[in-house]
Amino acid sequence: MLNSIFEEASPAMQITRLIYKNFTWRIFFYATLLLLNIGIARSLGAAVSGNFNFFLNDLNFFLLIGSLSLDSGIIYYVSKKKTPENILTSFAITWSVIASVFISGLFLFFFKDHTGTFSGYFLFFACFTYITGTFLITYFTALFYSRDDYKTSNLVAGIANLVLLLFIPWDNSWSGLVNVKTFFYIFFIVNFLMGAVLALVWLKREKTLIQLFRVKVNELSPVFRYSLTALIGNVSYFLLYRIDYWFVEYYCSAKSLGNYIQVSKLGQMLVLPAMIVAGILFPQSSKDNISFQTPFFKKMMLVVTACYILGAVLVLLAGQPLILFLWGNEYDEMYWPLVILMPGIIFLSVSYLFSPIFSGLGKVKYNVYIALCTLLAVIIANFLLIPRWGIRGAALATSIGFLLMMILYIIIANKKSGLSLKKG
Repeated sequence: MLNSIFEEASPAMQITRLIYKNFTWRIFFYATLLLLNIGIARSLGAAVSGNFNFFLNDLNFFLLIGSLSLDSGIIYYVSKKKTPENILTSFAITWSVIASVFISGLFLFFFKDHTGTFSGYFLFFACFTYITGTFLITYFTALFYSRDDYKTSNLVAGIANLVLLLFIPWDNSWSGLVNVKTFFYIFFIVNFLMGAVLALVWLKREKTLIQLFRVKVNELSPVFRYSLTALIGNVSYFLLYRIDYWFVEYYCSAKSLGNYIQVSKLGQMLVLPAMIVAGILFPQSSKDNISFQTPFFKKMMLVVTACYILGAVLVLLAGQPLILFLWGNEYDEMYWPLVILMPGIIFLSVSYLFSPIFSGLGKVKYNVYIALCTLLAVIIANFLLIPRWGIRGAALATSIGFLLMMILYIIIANKKSGLSLKKG
């Protein structure tokens, strides 16, 4: 389909080829992740899986801040060949350990889990292994992507998901040894090993030497400036996707929280194609292979919009029986929030085409401004809608926010970067 639509010059064809390549491996990873997510949700139940995912949500928020969004700076500066890779690699590994210890210590002293699952030694263990592993996964995936290598990180992550599937604590577990607590230990260990494997593969393949004491501030300062600007936008994006968790946890039952988190996770799966395209557009925009003026970009908008409208119709028609079949009867609250969220997924998917091009053009500030405006709108909508309509109100607030985001992207791209939807 894409081949018949995108008959552009060589840069566009190169991007199309990379999209196909990225799709193959990202779909493998996300298919295994979906299976793992459904398995955890069914085996643990809505309340326990909701608490587990809520804990990971809190961890991911502080992890995002601690990451400094260095992955954005890595892709940008490695793509432009402006900063030595061994310097970025050395700092990434060092920072992963330092930041993980600091964040884990904060959680040990300040985090309170009313269920008692995450406390004491296990809390520190869970935090350190998850954060260190995720830091390494994030940074080294960025390095692989800067080389247009979409296979390695997704293959390793997909295999890790399949390994975890073997240890899900079903009532009739084949081993008879895996209970919920043991599964949590295995989950965090596998996440850590995943990051370590990616780091080792990169170091061996690129023959990179770790030079911890030769890292110079002046070599990293441009990367930091770019990354810290991106960090503001990324934190805003994170809150856009997850802030409703805190509202739902406060206003709704544990079962409703578990149902809504699954809706959110499914929404993130559905937006996967747009995320894959965005992952391609960022480094290609950094290399000046694509901009808002190219016919390729406008055709991408049309294809993405049409595909997601079709997806929304399918969810409306077949969503209810499919949800109950895959997730089980405890997740009977998922359908209508998902239907209400689908317009927001369409708006977000279109927005995903804009943000990487602004980043690749060095105009990350526009992503930041738009994310902050959208976040404010979502917070206000959550306050107004969730107390009255519960998780359906949370889904509506998210859709309203993503509509505003798409409108702002189109307006700014038109005024600042020459986008015109009337031409070509």
